[in-house]
Amino acid sequence: MKQLNDQELASLHVKFVVPMVVSQMLQGIEPLDDVAEYTLHDVIGSLEPDTALLCIALCSQHIAAHAAHMPTALALGAKADKIVDEYGPLWLAHESGNTPLDNHTLHQILCHIPEDLESLTKWLGDTGSELDETLAVPAILCDILALQADSHKDCAEYALGHTEEQPHQRPIEQITGAQINGNNVIPFPQPAL
Repeated sequence: MKQLNDQELASLHVKFVVPMVVSQMLQGIEPLDDVAEYTLHDVIGSLEPDTALLCIALCSQHIAAHAAHMPTALALGAKADKIVDEYGPLWLAHESGNTPLDNHTLHQILCHIPEDLESLTKWLGDTGSELDETLAVPAILCDILALQADSHKDCAEYALGHTEEQPHQRPIEQITGAQINGNNVIPFPQPAL
């Protein structure tokens, strides 16, 4: 697993935008009001599960850094770092046109999306519960991200279940961000047919 350098990490933040907004909310630069909450739910909810996983992990890194004094936040940060390091290079490789993955390798990576989303849901929930008493903004962000991670986990499980049941009728790119419908979808490499 290749660790992202600072430039690559910054590139992911710029492409996804939501993690930058979350960072600004944690710093008090941007407000976290009802409209902002709705917008975060709407933007993250419209993503494909693979895209949402990477986006939520990037946001989780900011929350973990903001609450680094808490053991649950440290665990959240470790999980988020692992996800970003695993899926980030894949996204960047595809964006640059360098996608040497075959269908089997791609499926091996993407089949872990539901469990990674479930893990983020757990650590965001635990961190949010501990923050609830002291830091309202990070606690609300944890709740939003945990809800979205849980929702996307269900979508990913359903899509992967269909792919495994009907492997020739439903290519794997249908459960990934390979179908580009805007800048908010990670265009994972399409498998060779």
